[in-house]
Amino acid sequence: MGYREREFDRAKQLGVYRIAFIGDSFAFGQGIAERERISNILEAELRQERSGVEVLNFGRPGYNTADEVRVLRTEVLPTVAPDFVLLQWYFNDVELKQPQVDASVGNTLEVERDRVNELKQMMLNKSVIYFLLADLSHRVRAKVGMGYAEEMVSRTAGSGGQEILEAKMAMVEFLRLCKEKNVPVAVLLVPDLAPLGARPYPFTSLHLNVLEWCRQEGVTCVDLFPVFEPYLRDSAKCETLWVNRFDAHMSALANRLATTRLLEVFGPVWKAGQSMSPSSS
Repeated sequence: MGYREREFDRAKQLGVYRIAFIGDSFAFGQGIAERERISNILEAELRQERSGVEVLNFGRPGYNTADEVRVLRTEVLPTVAPDFVLLQWYFNDVELKQPQVDASVGNTLEVERDRVNELKQMMLNKSVIYFLLADLSHRVRAKVGMGYAEEMVSRTAGSGGQEILEAKMAMVEFLRLCKEKNVPVAVLLVPDLAPLGARPYPFTSLHLNVLEWCRQEGVTCVDLFPVFEPYLRDSAKCETLWVNRFDAHMSALANRLATTRLLEVFGPVWKAGQSMSPSSS
């Protein structure tokens, strides 16, 4: 199906409990081995008590919630028959960049955006020079107060901005698609992993928005900020959450910490192969 996942039978075997994990580069496991990702650790842990568990990874770098709605609607729900769907969400998912139809060529601008994202990802993976130049650019912008995080904070403050409303609509659509098919769904909220020191977390209001959207829909949302905060407050420990000093995607350690939290919240449900009651965490 084009994802970083093993081959599997689309027709689910009798007695198998299947979890679909959908997200962006954090779900994909940017910079780490497959065995170190949340989905793989989760499956290994669950199989110690329930052999018939599959955790299938549908993460792809550069995806946002609009992309994930499409994946859910066209690939996961109709062909994979999941028993549970877990959506991974990151603050830049507010940048939906909804596809616009170009009638003159009968195609969508989404295709071109995907190609650009794939090219950027290929360069990051293949070229050390490109990787270092991209990192230097981000660091310089942050030094002068024009970094990506600062820009996003200014754009996403409050709960009534256009981007916030569009992000909410996309998430609600994702959650309701699952509900229509009677498939339990939950959200995993990944925080920004920049070191904090004593300063407040810049995306608190955005996290509160996501938690509220989930509460309104009766869906559990697991916010990883409390899990990672002790590391983010300690400059000596913060980079242990990163793939490396140039790449602040989640390290193997961060993936293990996230999996432990998920098992605390959903472990009994997944091991029993049951539905779940709504809450937030």
